[in-house]
Amino acid sequence: HLSFDPNEACPDPAFLTTMLDHLATEAPTALQAIDYIEQPTGRDLASCTYTLHPISARKPVLIDESLDRLENLERLQPLGWSGLALKSCKGQTHSLLAYCWGRAHELFMTMQDLTNPGLALVHSANLCAHLALEVAYFETNSRQYAPAACPQEQADYPAFFRVHDGVITLPAAPPVGLY
Repeated sequence: HLSFDPNEACPDPAFLTTMLDHLATEAPTALQAIDYIEQPTGRDLASCTYTLHPISARKPVLIDESLDRLENLERLQPLGWSGLALKSCKGQTHSLLAYCWGRAHELFMTMQDLTNPGLALVHSANLCAHLALEVAYFETNSRQYAPAACPQEQADYPAFFRVHDGVITLPAAPPVGLY
């Protein structure tokens, strides 16, 4: 499984179409492995002059940086976006409201942690374990960027910080509440 996150670097949908076409001919296995494309273009949805419908017809296209306010949710589908990258660091209430809106509109959704160490990672992982998402994985990178952060939380919640075969395992029955 792969995700592709250009972090707003694509100037327009034509750039993405060219990239996907190139992958289709030169690396079809890589193209097939891509589960979704995250925030390929700029975050300012209000000034967007194009749609991503041709791209989202091929792969789900998720907002990340554009999900900075709930008002942007209504702009998504007319502009061709097909999903949400949820992050608890944007707020518990924000994440839950966006999730509910996404479910009501049948959007593709993922959960990510944005380099949250310690209890923030535990919170993100537990929230993820409670949500019905389109991918069976949770993107987290705090262990790579801050592996020694929060030693007490690492001792208290070892499953969230120990990587086995490239993955951490979310709780089968997550606790009620944040931790």
